[in-house]
Amino acid sequence: MKQDSDGKSVMMMGGIVILVSAFLVVVSNFLYQAFGENAFRIKNIFIRGDYSAEHVPVLKREISHFRDKGFFSLDVRRIQDNIGSIPWVKTVEVGKKWPDSLNIRVEEVKVIAGWESGGMVSETGRWIPPENSVANKVPSVKFSGDRSRLVSHVAVFNQIEKLLSRNGKSITSESITSYDELKIGTVDGETYITNLGDFLGKLKRFFRVYQVIRNDPKHRNERIEYVDLRYPNGFAVKWIKL
Repeated sequence: MKQDSDGKSVMMMGGIVILVSAFLVVVSNFLYQAFGENAFRIKNIFIRGDYSAEHVPVLKREISHFRDKGFFSLDVRRIQDNIGSIPWVKTVEVGKKWPDSLNIRVEEVKVIAGWESGGMVSETGRWIPPENSVANKVPSVKFSGDRSRLVSHVAVFNQIEKLLSRNGKSITSESITSYDELKIGTVDGETYITNLGDFLGKLKRFFRVYQVIRNDPKHRNERIEYVDLRYPNGFAVKWIKL
């Protein structure tokens, strides 16, 4: 008997939801027919989310021509597409609130590197032009090389950053050429050159013996300038006087 009662309650609630939805559709259609598509003009636009204050003028400019549009004629999808096309925007949600408000929520991309000739690179491998960059978010890492391979840049960066961090180092530059050569620079002035194919394996093998090489007495007054890991077996190290 209890199952029958629960089933009837669910059916009743479902019926109520359908009736309310149908009522709202009827009311909306009535208002649209009675007052036209430009009725109930948008007066309030609320922008919320995680983004830099420097980007507010850009957002306002993008949505300014939607102000005073009618509630019914306002194309939410178009607004969302317009804002979503801004290079520094990661996600955007747009919704109308009866009778005269527009709610917008924006999330800004995370910038992980600068690009050699200007602009920045996002965590998703998207290039952000200089005019859309954020002055107070200039990253310490620079990418260079073939800009059509930004997604590869980011994938490599994420793996190398962790490896270097475990070995007490920080990455400052990363270059990927069109012929798959990878060059990594560190904050202590060391450069690692390898092929893109097995870069992680070769770097891991090098760091297993790094301390032994670095602490060799004959290099007491020198530091590593660069390491060439492009050899099938082994590597070459160039030293420079301190």
